[in-house]
Amino acid sequence: MSLADQATHSSSGGSFLFESQPPIAIPENFDSDVQLMADTAFQFARNEVIPLIERLDEQEEGLMMSLVRKACDLGFGGPDSPEAYGGLGLPKSVATRILEMLSLNGSFSTTIGVHQGVGQMPIALFGTNDLKSRYLPPLTAGEYMGAYALSEEKSGSDALSGSAKAVCDGSDYVISGTKMWISNAKWAGSFIVFAKVDGQEFTAFIVERDMPGVSISREEHKMGLKGSSTARLILDNVRVPAENVLYHPGQGHKVAFNTLNIGRCKLAA
Repeated sequence: MSLADQATHSSSGGSFLFESQPPIAIPENFDSDVQLMADTAFQFARNEVIPLIERLDEQEEGLMMSLVRKACDLGFGGPDSPEAYGGLGLPKSVATRILEMLSLNGSFSTTIGVHQGVGQMPIALFGTNDLKSRYLPPLTAGEYMGAYALSEEKSGSDALSGSAKAVCDGSDYVISGTKMWISNAKWAGSFIVFAKVDGQEFTAFIVERDMPGVSISREEHKMGLKGSSTARLILDNVRVPAENVLYHPGQGHKVAFNTLNIGRCKLAA
């Protein structure tokens, strides 16, 4: 149904009780291949993750990264990332079902969900072919994790009021600022970072962990999800190539909000 048809046939009030509606996607209607992938994800969570909960909560060195790599070996590193760049190219409904089955433990679920979601989707949706070729294959293969750095101490729900700044310097941007509550910060090799060019144009960048000036502060003390990493990302005059801009300068809000919309659907599962 086209958008125009949806607008024409949109229900209001309680009319949905009396009008025919598009079919609802339910797990029982997935084909056998999807059911097999979902069952494989469930068995992985039950057999590989659940026995390690106490060790995960202690953030035993290397343990979470090893589990993510095992999950990526099964194809769960980027279920809805493009096939051309190492993903499975599956529909969002199937990718969400897989994540649901991987979610027997909240810490692992948060980690793999951020990695395969907001850590990759901005690149898949808004990156150039070169950026996709450079970053998506190692992410989907689990060579390192992805992370998403939007929030700041004084700009949580009002993300566009962030104070991180980027200054154009020749063919590079120089970024400074502190990002708060960054999931996967301890393990991430790439970060989707949002900063204002010249303090005005809200822009999305891909920042690598090894770039000079990037550092991670101590872990936050949380009430739950103790096995997941949550920490500050500190950017101290980090020089980022201009080609690492996602979409266009000043258009970072489109990258941020479209990615979060997808992430919120998966978060429910």
